[in-house]
Amino acid sequence: GPRHIDEIHFFRKHLGLPRTIGLDLFGSSDGSIISGDMHDMPFDRGRFKMIFCAGTLSYGYYSRKVIEEMARVAERPGYVFLMDAANRRAGPDALGRSDDINVDVLTGLFYRHPYNVLSRDRGRSLDPQRYAEEPCLALELT
Repeated sequence: GPRHIDEIHFFRKHLGLPRTIGLDLFGSSDGSIISGDMHDMPFDRGRFKMIFCAGTLSYGYYSRKVIEEMARVAERPGYVFLMDAANRRAGPDALGRSDDINVDVLTGLFYRHPYNVLSRDRGRSLDPQRYAEEPCLALELT
């Protein structure tokens, strides 16, 4: 769910990852953002070496399905980096649908897939009035 095409360009230009593509509800005219649903990704199994998801998972309606899709499209070994809002104060809403994610739950959602934890942090919230944490998780799927 890249918010702006600039995020794709950043990965391509500054991180040296020229084949970076995004997935969002609306695609881009240049093909760098593919139109699709994170719950049913339009990619083949093992398509990506790295998956980066920041501020998107909590907008889903079924976190387990999204995690299963990430694991499906990641090659082995592959890497998954997740950062998101967690433990929303007022519960789910139309824009932030999931409130079940903290770093422990997020890690646990990968239980069906062998992994090594590279880094995990409960994360300090950028908006403590709305959510308690901003968990960060880096996994190597093996």
